[in-house]
Amino acid sequence: MKLVDIQALEQLKSVSNPIQVGKLIFFIETELQMDSNHYVQTIKSYHTETEEVKVWSPGGTVNQHLTLSTDQRYLFFISNHTEDKKAQLFRMSLEGGAAEQLTKVPKGISHYLQANDHSIYYQWSEATQDKEGAEQAEKSEKPEAVIVEDLTYKADGAGYLEYDKAYYLSNLDLNSLKSEQIMERSKPFKVNFVARDENYLLWSESRSYHDEWQLGENLYRHNLSNGEDTLIAIPPKKGSISFVSANPSQTDLLMIANTFDYAFVTLPVLYRYEVATGQLTAINPEFDDYIGDIIVADFQQNKEEFPIEWLDDEAFLFIVTAQGRTDLYRGDIAGNYHCLLDQPLHLTGGNICPGSKEISVTYSSVSLPSALGKFDIEERTLTLVYDPNATTEYHYQAAEEINYTDSTGQPIYGWYLPPVEESSANEKSHPAILYIHGGPQVCYGETFFHEMQYFAAQGYGVMMLNPRGSNGYGQAHVASILGDYGNVDYQDLMTGLDYVLEQHPEIDQSHLYVAGGSYGGFMTNWIVGHTDRFRAACTQRCISNWISFYGTSDIGAFFVECQLERDLSDSEGLWNLSPLKYAHQSKTPLLILHGREDYRCPLEQAQQMYIAMKKKGIDTKMIEFPSSSHGLSRNGLPNLRVARIQAIKDWFKKHS
Repeated sequence: MKLVDIQALEQLKSVSNPIQVGKLIFFIETELQMDSNHYVQTIKSYHTETEEVKVWSPGGTVNQHLTLSTDQRYLFFISNHTEDKKAQLFRMSLEGGAAEQLTKVPKGISHYLQANDHSIYYQWSEATQDKEGAEQAEKSEKPEAVIVEDLTYKADGAGYLEYDKAYYLSNLDLNSLKSEQIMERSKPFKVNFVARDENYLLWSESRSYHDEWQLGENLYRHNLSNGEDTLIAIPPKKGSISFVSANPSQTDLLMIANTFDYAFVTLPVLYRYEVATGQLTAINPEFDDYIGDIIVADFQQNKEEFPIEWLDDEAFLFIVTAQGRTDLYRGDIAGNYHCLLDQPLHLTGGNICPGSKEISVTYSSVSLPSALGKFDIEERTLTLVYDPNATTEYHYQAAEEINYTDSTGQPIYGWYLPPVEESSANEKSHPAILYIHGGPQVCYGETFFHEMQYFAAQGYGVMMLNPRGSNGYGQAHVASILGDYGNVDYQDLMTGLDYVLEQHPEIDQSHLYVAGGSYGGFMTNWIVGHTDRFRAACTQRCISNWISFYGTSDIGAFFVECQLERDLSDSEGLWNLSPLKYAHQSKTPLLILHGREDYRCPLEQAQQMYIAMKKKGIDTKMIEFPSSSHGLSRNGLPNLRVARIQAIKDWFKKHS
């Protein structure tokens, strides 16, 4: 079998967004194409009896948000398979035939929800000044000044935000194909739910539109008859809603809400909204795991938020991230719940066929890139039905679960991926890399990670740890580093490293490396300023200076105040927590990788670290990636993803 190489990024495929109708399971298959430098998404189906895989749409750079019509006759999806390549709403009959374009919005649509058999609602926006015209004016001999007045004026992946813009909600009659404008606002908003009888809908907007220093969202019930909005109080008032789902009779809605008790790191809670009374009640306030998927990886593409799937008017299914797994739970509106599936897997999508006791899922594991499966709810058995990579014949290395204790005696978990080929355990035979995830309130888990498999194939042992501050281990664990970055999290990483070295004496301790991105980049910078036990390091999309980060990141002020519990009035405190302060102590060769269009951790963070290391005379290299935002390693341009991994390999080899 072949070892995982960089080219595996192009040869392997991922599946997502399963929709089951009778004996057919529809899904979206995504592959990376180096020739076009794009990701190509194709709608396919799998027949559960004949095992036939059928293509339903031509491959395109956008084929997303696949849903089934309420009468189970059509598939709806958003695609840019249009003349102007704008994303529009399409409908495709399950009896076959070409997909039908339903909208022709000049700039494309962003979101849609179906109300019933004959009505669908979609959102779109339009700049009062044409963006392309503005860009041309900026490049002309007389460019115009950009005026900034709002606190939030840029966003990672989007750049500088447009001020002169209107946001709309329209209703499309699926019989006449005529549209009617329903709502118009000057700021972005999201429609969360539309009632089947079209009496009302729920929509939300950021509280910052009313007070720019406020976090969270306002949720409204909009009367479609008279246009009146009623505020739904999310307890406490600083909370936010991330997902809304109605039971079959639409008498109750379930909402996944964040109360912001611990700011950004607060674990979500399930709320029940009784439509008749308007009462909103938390049904599992004591639940101490993360509701949803918070596992990080670099391979799965086009992943939709895992929905709440209703079994009947009272019972439903939902997923929970716990100890690096995404478990499937059964719950009810009375607040009861229990786990149905707790295998070492990463569930990435799911859908229940109406009237069935099976849920179709997409999932991954450490040694399974992506697969389509069926889970029998009564038998509690998961069956793989389609593996898009069955014929690629790559060898995927199995991971060893790590379990050690922190300074307080609490367990810390992680994974160790041994090199594919290693000598006997009595020899110090191979190097190892300590990888540090971003977030920090995410986690490594039981999922396929191309980069980790690649370095295992290159002869490195790979350590992936979830120190304090990671998610999936309870509220106390995830909130334990607030205001205290670089302390217990650093301790946990070094303790975990020592534990792995003790368990694996074959690791050459003179050839240890460290790498990480975002928060992992912060921690890599912190590590090289506090220890010289690593032979070389690679920091990516990093943070080096919290003082400048506060004013330059698209989330800087909010993130720093919530995570570090300080603002610019405590510049000394922010400087003490900044890796840049300790860069003069470093002796470790450092590779710095950063996207030029990263607005989350701005490029200046990398440049400051680069100059500090150069001043110290440390072997340092900085690589800046054009047309790349914060998500380069996960969904960046294919050629630059390849260049990034190659750069890390070359750096560690140089310092071998």
